[in-house]
Formats: sequence, structure tokens, C-alpha cells
Amino acid sequence: MTGETAASQLAEALAELDEPKVLQLVDQILSESPESASQAIAAIQSGMDQVGERFQSGEYFLAEMIFAAEVVKGVMPGLREALKAGSQKTIGKILLGTVKGDIHDIGKNLVAVIMTAAGFDVVDLGIDVRPNSFVEAIKEHQPNIVGLSGLLTLSIDPMKETVDAIKAAGLQDQVKVIIGGNPITPQIHEMVGADAWTNNAAEGVAICKKWVEVQ
Repeated sequence: MTGETAASQLAEALAELDEPKVLQLVDQILSESPESASQAIAAIQSGMDQVGERFQSGEYFLAEMIFAAEVVKGVMPGLREALKAGSQKTIGKILLGTVKGDIHDIGKNLVAVIMTAAGFDVVDLGIDVRPNSFVEAIKEHQPNIVGLSGLLTLSIDPMKETVDAIKAAGLQDQVKVIIGGNPITPQIHEMVGADAWTNNAAEGVAICKKWVEVQ
């Protein structure tokens, strides 16, 4: 079975919530080339998109969404390591975190893997990250980009607080800030004061790659 065929089956298995098959296919793909690992990332994106579509249509419910996210979370460490091992060049560093008051990490975790696949060195601060923790992490890790994630409407104010804290620390010229998550709109982006926003992981990667190409 070629990597491309396995990746196609991986997307279908994830969409069908077939955890054993997902694990089997990821192991198979990781035994091949680093390029095949990148195909696995794309397949996971596709599979999660299908899960989301089924949730929107009423075929899947919240329990199915959570289960799919847990399956993805379980295979991410192996995918990250494979991608790092196969990476010839790091194009930049990105600091990711779900903001204060929000404990959701589905989107953030997927973005972390996709950014790794794109060649970024990813520092993941986890969930419920306070503004001052982002500031301290910027000083410690010296990233090019900071990504703020939030699934809840309640995460909007902490995003603004974090951007304000970065500016108050005089770090706004050192990093670009991108925000993402379910509640984000152009209006919210303007209010928060970030450099960019997206609700699409692939678009987020494209934005971040443009930023590091300029630097």
C-alpha cells in the first residue's frame, strides 16, 4: 500500500471514528518516509473536516466530536517526532496556547502538528494560558509568531488582554500575533488588535509562512 493510499484510508477511518484503523494506518505511514508523514497530517485534516461536517448535519453529536479529537490527540506526538526527524530546515518558531479561561485544545493541537509539518519549531504552552505567561514565554523562547487559540466567546477578552500585555512589554515589534477559534470574526480581530486571524488551519499556515519569509 502506498503512502498516498494509506493517507486516503486514514482520512476515511477518522471520519468513521475507527480508532484501531487510524492507529494502524498512522503506524504504517510513520514507517515510511517523512513525506508520507506530511500526507498523514493532510489526511487527519480531511478526516476532521468530515467529522465536523457530520456534526453540523446532525449525524454526529458532541460525543463523537470529542472522541475524534481524542484519537487525533493520541497520534500527534508520533507525527510531530516523525516530522521533526524528517525536517531539513526550520523556517521559524511559533508559540501556541489556548488563552486564559478556555480549556479546549482540539484546534490548537491540530494547528501545532500542521505548523510542524510546514517546518516551524512549535512551542505549545497548553490550555488556560494567562497573558503574563505568554509574555514570559516570548522572552524565553524568542518566537517569530504567537498563536492565540480560543473556542469560547469568553476567550475574546483574554485574547485582547494578551495582545495588550505583549504590547505593554514592548514585544510587539519582535513577534506577529495571529488569533483563531470559533468566535473570531473580522470585527473581533480588529477589537483584539492582533496582526491576523483565521478559522482555517491551512490559511493560518500560509499567513505564518509569509511572515517568516519577510523576516
